Amino acid sequence: MLETGNWLQTEIDVVSQTGFPLFGGLHVAILIATFVSGPALARITRQSPRQRTIIRRVLASILSAIGLTWYVYRFGVQHVRWVDGLPLEVSDISLWLAVIALITLQQSFFELSYYWGLSGASMAMLTPNLTGSIAEFPSVVFLAGHGLLVVSIFYLVCSPEMRPRRNSWWGAFCLLNAYTVFVGLVDHLARTNYMYLRSKPAKSSLLDFFGPWPWYLLVGDIAALLIFFVMGLPFQRREQVL
Repeated sequence: MLETGNWLQTEIDVVSQTGFPLFGGLHVAILIATFVSGPALARITRQSPRQRTIIRRVLASILSAIGLTWYVYRFGVQHVRWVDGLPLEVSDISLWLAVIALITLQQSFFELSYYWGLSGASMAMLTPNLTGSIAEFPSVVFLAGHGLLVVSIFYLVCSPEMRPRRNSWWGAFCLLNAYTVFVGLVDHLARTNYMYLRSKPAKSSLLDFFGPWPWYLLVGDIAALLIFFVMGLPFQRREQVL
């Protein structure tokens, strides 16, 4: 235990001084905790509807608190323009879709949070776009928000209450493209860069492998199509006719 504590403290000290090295010890520990917690919670509460309801409400409450806290910080502390702080990123929308799905168990909200949220938040956790150290507030909110979103969606998928419907991946993909057109219109009118539709992020990201603008948008769309299709494969078995 002492050695483990020393290792963790050393990792935290290093990260606080140098930023957040990808796939360093602390990053790997966070990833393991994130991707294991949801299925573990689902397994523990599988036989108890009351416990499942409590867990869903707790997850929804924490996700909501994280989302609202971020808006307060952006407008109240960072003093960003309102037009630059709108909840238009897919990660923002996915968080609230997941909150609604956790509370209502509504199928459409769940499926969108599964395809949009799980794919985007998982990628964000694997390659976090952090501008400061892990100890800074924006980094904490980023990791907590995306991490808990992954936990929540995995919990719903692994619980006996929710499953994506057959071919739901196609509907999620079409809606994503429709939403992208809407956000692109906002970007054009307000000169913003939501979803990185007008330019890539300043920091290195996976989009760097997709070519220059506007080609990275097309490649990213094809990648989303393939990812959604793969995510839907486990649920492609035809529903039994009653």
